[in-house]
Amino acid sequence: ISLKDHYWCSVFLSVKQLLLLNTLTLLKGVQNGYPLKLEVTNIEKTPTTFDEETVKRIYCKIDYDALRQAVEACGEGDILPKEVPEDFHTNREFLERVHTALYELNVMEGKLVCPETGREFPIKMGIPNMTILAMDSTFFGLNSFEIYKNNNSDSLHSTYVYKYALPFEKIDDRYEKTIFFQNYWYHSITISVLYFIAIKLLQKFMENREPLKLKYTLFLWNFSLAIFSIAGTLRFAEDFIYNWYTHGFTWSICHSCNPDSVAAFWSFAFCVSKIVELGDTLFIILRKKPLIFLHYYHHAAVLVYTVHSGAEHTAPGQVFITMNYLAHSFMYSYYAVTALNFRPPKFISMAVTTIQTTQMFLGVATTFYVYKVKTQYNIPCQQSIPNLYLAFFIYATFGVLFVKFFIENYLIKEKYLQKEHKKKD
Repeated sequence: ISLKDHYWCSVFLSVKQLLLLNTLTLLKGVQNGYPLKLEVTNIEKTPTTFDEETVKRIYCKIDYDALRQAVEACGEGDILPKEVPEDFHTNREFLERVHTALYELNVMEGKLVCPETGREFPIKMGIPNMTILAMDSTFFGLNSFEIYKNNNSDSLHSTYVYKYALPFEKIDDRYEKTIFFQNYWYHSITISVLYFIAIKLLQKFMENREPLKLKYTLFLWNFSLAIFSIAGTLRFAEDFIYNWYTHGFTWSICHSCNPDSVAAFWSFAFCVSKIVELGDTLFIILRKKPLIFLHYYHHAAVLVYTVHSGAEHTAPGQVFITMNYLAHSFMYSYYAVTALNFRPPKFISMAVTTIQTTQMFLGVATTFYVYKVKTQYNIPCQQSIPNLYLAFFIYATFGVLFVKFFIENYLIKEKYLQKEHKKKD
């Protein structure tokens, strides 16, 4: 029995519905996701009308041994014989037993357990785990994933093929990286806590010391991140723009980038860059510049969300990554120039802040739209509800903080400076 991706569910969880939802790998020759053990604590039997032709059609597609395992987990192992009769296609009694196993056994309470990782996926009130998680935004909800199917014929990812790929633009061990991210994503929180502690310690260390210049070091830092962001924008956005133009916006935000494509490399690089960008704070503290809450909250929150999204290959991440790459292309280019003591016109800094703020509200709008797709349209979408809630919270708080920053620095501060100027006159 294996857990595969599923994106919608019915109220009652029959073995047949587990098959349709791709929760249990009953299909012949298909081995996707983790090997899981099904444990059932409560079932309900619901009599249904026997349709011989339908049962024959479905039976030809399923793995009988896997079906028997599921039925035995329900405590109803006597329903199916151990051996398939030779005349199974004409044996009405056997087909009726298969019908009972598929349609009349409803799993009301239980769980799917992964022996390899120890993770458990609950079944409550006849509802499969991902729907439970949609109603439960606990840490456990965040720690369960709707990952891409490891089956290229039926997975929710882009099929766009880049015209060329540079030698380094590839992911050799995408499956292993996904498992690693899923097992250890929470260490992004650990890094964020250590980041905050390091900030306080370094500020204390610099308290009675002269600020460091770091002019050219800061320029090289910002210039490097600007080049990286520009390259990321040009290479990663190609996949997203093609899908939007070809399939429409809804399709493009519900299908993650192809895990074998150039976009996958830049998605992974984006995730790694969020750790590197924590170094921005180091320059602020060493130069004894004002360090505002927005700065370190933004860096820490983005790191956590990015790593978690990478663990489940969220499709709307294509929008978020594209926007962030683009915004950082402008932001780090601006910082590189100012590091050399050039002061561009004020409207440029306002424009950079406006781009960042707009990114946040577009992020909020995207989460709203994806939520509607998931809950109303019944369209398959590579996005879990817990991660979507996290995205909304982060983008909403970012939006508020950036608006506050804009008002304080470009409106209130400007009025204050004008008043001071008049006093001097």
